[in-house]
Amino acid sequence: MWKKINNASTLVALVTIPIALYFGFQYAPLFEEGFSAPYAQKIFYFHVSAAISGYVGFFIVLLSSIAFLKKRDPNIDRWAVSAAEVGVVLLSITILIGPLWAKAEWGVFWRLHDPKLMSALVLWLVYIGYVVLRRNIGGEREARLAAVYAILGFTTVPISFVAQRIWRSLHPTVIVSKSGGMGPKVATAFGFSVIAFLSLFAALLIWRKRIEDSKFEIKMIKEDLEV
Repeated sequence: MWKKINNASTLVALVTIPIALYFGFQYAPLFEEGFSAPYAQKIFYFHVSAAISGYVGFFIVLLSSIAFLKKRDPNIDRWAVSAAEVGVVLLSITILIGPLWAKAEWGVFWRLHDPKLMSALVLWLVYIGYVVLRRNIGGEREARLAAVYAILGFTTVPISFVAQRIWRSLHPTVIVSKSGGMGPKVATAFGFSVIAFLSLFAALLIWRKRIEDSKFEIKMIKEDLEV
C-alpha cells in the first residue's frame, strides 16, 4: 500500500511542481505597492509552501513521538525519524531562499534582531539537533529520550508561526489584495505551490520511511545471525 501511495505522491509532485513554477513566476501578478523588489516577492509562493510542508513534518514527529512513548513500537519511531529529516530539508529550503528576498527588499540577507527570522532559525536548529541525536541512538531508552526531546522541541513550531504577529517584525504576512484577501491569481498560484510541496513532502517521507524499514530489517537479520 505504501509503495502505491509513494508512487502516486511522487507523480503528483512531478506534475504540480512545474505548474507551481509557472503560476508563481508567470501567472501571479506583481505587487509593486509596498515592495521595492516586486519580482523577488514571487519567492513568497515557494518560501511559504516549503515552510508549511516542514511544519507538517514536525507535527508528524510530535504525534509519532507521543505514540511511541505509549506503545514502544519501533515502526512508529521510524515514522518520527523520517518525518524529522524530511521536515528539516523543506525548512532548509525556506531558510535558504528567504534571504534572497531579504537582500532584494531590505538590502541585507538577514536581520539578527527580527523575531520571525530568529525563531525560524531556532526551530531549524532544534530539529537538526533531533536528527543528529537520532544518528547516535543505540537502543529503546535513547529513542524514548529523543521522543521527549521532540515533544518539547515542537514548542518552537507555534512560536515561529506566530512570531511576527506577537512581536514587531519586518517579515511580511500573507500578501493581500485591495479587497482585504488573496486575489484569485495569487490564491491559485499559492494553492498549486502548497499542493506541489505537500506532494513532495509525502513522496520524500515515504521514501525515507522505506529506507528506515530496510535498515531495521537488515539489523534484525544481523542479530538473528549472531544468535
